[in-house]
Amino acid sequence: MINKLPYFISLLILLFTTNAYSEETPKFYNDSAEDLFYDAPLESYKMAEKALAAAHKVSSTHEIVRAYVNLSRYYTFKENYQRSLDSLYVGVEYINDIPRETAEQLLLSISQNHVILHSDNLTFDQFINSNDEEKFWRKNYNVLIKLSAYYYNNYNYLNANDNLQKALVLAQNLQDSTYISEVNYQIGRLAVAIEKYDRSLVYFNKSLPYTLASNDSVRASKIYSYMGESQMILNEYITADSLFQLALSYSSQQNENQYLVLKNLGKFHFNQGKYATSRSYYNKALQSMGNNFDAEKAFIFNELGDLSIINHSLSESKMYYDSAIWYSKRFQDFKNLEEALVGLSDIAERRKDYKLSNELLKNSKIAQAKSNEQKEMEAISYSNAYFDTYFKDLQIIDLRQDKYIKDLILEQEKVKTNLLIVILIVVLLGGVLLVLWFLQTRKNAKLEREKAKVAREHNDELMLINDVLSQSQKELLNANQIKDRMFSVIGHDAKGPLISVRNQVFGLIGKVDKDSSVYEELVNSEILIDNVIRLINDLLNWAMLQDEKIELNIEKVDFKEILETNLSLYKQVIDRKNIAFDINLPSNTILDTDYQLLSFCVRNLLSNALKYSPEGGEIEISSKRKETSFSLSISDNGPGIGEHQRETIFLMPESFIAPSPDREGLGFGLPMTARFVKLLKGDISLTSKLNEGSKFQLTIPVG
Repeated sequence: MINKLPYFISLLILLFTTNAYSEETPKFYNDSAEDLFYDAPLESYKMAEKALAAAHKVSSTHEIVRAYVNLSRYYTFKENYQRSLDSLYVGVEYINDIPRETAEQLLLSISQNHVILHSDNLTFDQFINSNDEEKFWRKNYNVLIKLSAYYYNNYNYLNANDNLQKALVLAQNLQDSTYISEVNYQIGRLAVAIEKYDRSLVYFNKSLPYTLASNDSVRASKIYSYMGESQMILNEYITADSLFQLALSYSSQQNENQYLVLKNLGKFHFNQGKYATSRSYYNKALQSMGNNFDAEKAFIFNELGDLSIINHSLSESKMYYDSAIWYSKRFQDFKNLEEALVGLSDIAERRKDYKLSNELLKNSKIAQAKSNEQKEMEAISYSNAYFDTYFKDLQIIDLRQDKYIKDLILEQEKVKTNLLIVILIVVLLGGVLLVLWFLQTRKNAKLEREKAKVAREHNDELMLINDVLSQSQKELLNANQIKDRMFSVIGHDAKGPLISVRNQVFGLIGKVDKDSSVYEELVNSEILIDNVIRLINDLLNWAMLQDEKIELNIEKVDFKEILETNLSLYKQVIDRKNIAFDINLPSNTILDTDYQLLSFCVRNLLSNALKYSPEGGEIEISSKRKETSFSLSISDNGPGIGEHQRETIFLMPESFIAPSPDREGLGFGLPMTARFVKLLKGDISLTSKLNEGSKFQLTIPVG
């Protein structure tokens, strides 16, 4: 009788709480299922079924997912784990339409069942093998797309990519053009998010034909917009501009996406220094928004404020910043609020109102802190819900609590250890370089002093001192070469682990209590890692030009694949200029060489030919494969190259010239191509006549 007491108490509570509801809603049934589960599991199951029916009736996605979670808990209690998982995966269909706390609870329940089944996730065979293959594949394709979208929206790009790659296999097995178009678009968008812009263009080009064939103007506009953004970052400004214009033409067919393209065009022309054009596009974006998309307006008003400051119109700029503040406060957009306050502070300083400028600057710091605090509080809220549900379910069955907690602690310790090791390596190598430089500098100074002294006393010993100094200079040159190589090694060997560690730190921040010392260390570590990565990127760009001993990676590569990949990168330019190609390749295009260096050479020669070919021009690509060598020639019918330029075209420029809309790159393309051909132990040559075109030919050994 005593054992039944909690059950009767729960029923009495339900009787009293029922009167508090005007009608039996899905929320009432779900709350009842949760309250009854520990004392009366069967009654809880019945309430969950009623909740599911009622939630479908009123189309409440939040309560539908709660009902599936409650049903799965009952199946888990009955040790029917596969049925529990089936219920949860149905709930995944709604994961992007429910509060994040509920989504985390759903994913946690899935993870718990997999722990019990001794598997980390559904095996890939389960996704591609079934008696009813097509029906099973389509069902799981939709689940994978939903999960990938959820992980993408929450910046978990690793899990998003894992689900998208599985979805790609299913789409190809089904040979469904709609699925193939969608999944390639999603992978391309993910590549942009992780800054793999070359790869994003490949996937967008795969998605585009299916998208255009289905007359999907919404996706076409988004694809062209993303491709324009990628080309802009790759400094292909002409191509980027044409892609943005295409995105604009497709977005005009559906207003909901048009303002995004106009906003991107405004940003593009702002970066190009075309401020009047930029202002025009931003104003068109505001006009396209109308009374909608108010949450996006703060950014545009901030940009217009910046443009007005450039035009020295302080009153107009203040009006725009005030509008940005109004929309930022309305939607609690602390990031844009911070930028608007900084802009107003700048205006006050220009007007010599330093007191007001200082006050506005302080307020901008408060807005920045509020933005960070908001993100931290959300992370803590989701973390608390995660652990509360986890430990509550452990009262029913053993879900390997100790193992989970120990793994989490070990993961934190591993991240901290890896971070300390990487930082220590960078600091030590930097210290070694400084010591080498200091010692060599001091040695040279000492030799110079000795040389001057001996010259005054014994002229006949001057030649001997000069010989010693020459040897010292050779040692200094050797030390500089060692320094350059070490810079390159630091960049390449430290960057990968740093990015991996940064991703692990970012993932752990949401799992750790804000008040713990570990949380503060992780946040500080993330900031430090980002600074180190930026430093290493600068280091790599410099080291690439200095290093004379790049290590070759000789492997079997398909030249045809290299050529097709690089041609796809310039597809928009080729189509826009209506360039015709005459390509002659041998039957055997498999070579033993370095893939990255050869691809770099091909890409630069193609870019050069496309750049100088007139509209409607023709480019001839020809290659020959011999037993021990491979030759490639790329010819165009452009304006040709003068004799003076031909003599210096493969030499490094003596000074840096900043890129501009009229000049692309730093002028290193062809000199770097010549250097890489030399590293491959090959030769490169140029034949050209004015008004008749140019022909570049390279020959490399292939073993």
